[in-house]
Formats: sequence, C-alpha cells, structure tokens
Amino acid sequence: MRGAVLHKLGLNLIKERVIRSNYGVVRWRPFKEGKDPKRLKRIDEDGEEYCADVMYWYAKKVSTKIITVNYQGQKMSNGEMMKARFHGTYTPKEYDDDLSSTFTLSICEDSHVPTYRINSGVHFFFEMSSQK
Repeated sequence: MRGAVLHKLGLNLIKERVIRSNYGVVRWRPFKEGKDPKRLKRIDEDGEEYCADVMYWYAKKVSTKIITVNYQGQKMSNGEMMKARFHGTYTPKEYDDDLSSTFTLSICEDSHVPTYRINSGVHFFFEMSSQK
C-alpha cells in the first residue's frame, strides 16, 4: 500500500521492476526432423511439415543467484510497455468468409522456459480474438 501512495504523490523511488514470470505465445514453425517430437508434426494442405505448440517467449522471468545478487532476465522501467510484432497471412481459399484470429498469451513460472507448450509449467494466461 505504501508504494501505491508514494507513486500517487509523485515520490516513487522505484525506477524499474523485475519480471517475475515468463510470457509467450504458441506458434507453428517448420518441423525439424530429429529435433522436434513426432507427435507435434502437422502437415498442411500444401504438404508442408510444421511443428505445433512451439513456444515463443517475449518476456523472460528475472531469476537470482543465491550467492550474489546477479539478476538474469528482463527488467522494465516504470510505465514501460512491452510490444511484440507478429503477423499471419490468410487467404479466402483457406477461410472462405471467416477471417477470425485468436491470440493466446501463456505464462510459465519455471526458471528455465520449455520449448514446447506440452511441457508442464506452461499455462493459459490471456486470450484475445479478432473477427472480420
């Protein structure tokens, strides 16, 4: 409560905050034979092979080492906003008149983030949909 009062009075002494969780999105990428789990392989209508459920981490948790205070990860200034660009391509052939899209943000509390969503520790955090 004290921090909120000091902030409102303009006496906020905290200049940056540490990120306490990992935030990312699930994407598909070209399948890497021998690296990606076969159960995640998907083949699109053009015969291209993709790996589903690959995590792309946009913000990484700050972790500390016990012996020294050595922060690893990301820090953000007060009021700073994190932005990430991504895009998708839609064709009428694939979607007819339905050009809706869903963006899902996932969260992970673990110190080491997993490559795939199927790993435990990755949880749903926020979802946003857009429609034509």
